[in-house]
Amino acid sequence: MSYHKQKKTCSSCGYPEKKLRNPGSIKAVRRNTTGTGRCRHLKKLARARRSGFKGNAIIYKLKSQKD
Repeated sequence: MSYHKQKKTCSSCGYPEKKLRNPGSIKAVRRNTTGTGRCRHLKKLARARRSGFKGNAIIYKLKSQKD
């Protein structure tokens, strides 16, 4: 983590400022872009796209098959 205790600012993103800190280079952008973290929502979207965005219908179908 790059949070400075005395300055109380983050060196990578500039927190707690309202605007994000400007990345200095192409490499810096690459390090902080989409896909470098967990992507919780994006992983769900990929799965939903494969099933045709049916929503919760998949869960209900699975439950009815078990009974």
